[in-house]
Amino acid sequence: MKTESEIKAYIRQLRTEQHLSQMEVALRAEISRNAFIDFEDGPTRIVSQHVPRIAVALGVSADRLLLGYEPIKPGDKALLDSGNYADQLKAVSDEYEARIKELQNELEKIKMELEAKKECNALQARLIKELEEKKQ
Repeated sequence: MKTESEIKAYIRQLRTEQHLSQMEVALRAEISRNAFIDFEDGPTRIVSQHVPRIAVALGVSADRLLLGYEPIKPGDKALLDSGNYADQLKAVSDEYEARIKELQNELEKIKMELEAKKECNALQARLIKELEEKKQ
C-alpha cells in the first residue's frame, strides 16, 4: 500500500492528467473544496470514508487509488480470457527449453571450430619452424 503522501501525490497526478480542478473533483466527490484541497495538499489525513468518493470522482477504483494499480481478483474477465494458465506457462517453458538447446548446439559447433582452428594454427607454426630450420 502506498504511503499517505504517495496517495496524495497520486490523487494530484490523476486530477491533473484529467485536467480537472480541485473544485471539480470536490464537487464530484461531494465534499467541500477546502476539504479536498487539504486532502491533496494539506495536513489533513485522508479518511477512509472519503477514499471511495474521491476514487469515483477521479474515475478509478479505491484499490487503484490506494495501491497505484488494479489488483486482479478471482472471476475477473482478464483471468477468464487468459485460458488455461498452466498450459500457456508450459508452452512458453517448452519454447525456452528448445531455444536453449539450439544455443547449446551452436555453442558446441563454435567450440569445435575453435578447436580445429587451434590445431590448424599449431600445424602452421610447426611447418613454419621446420621451413626455417631447413633454410639454415
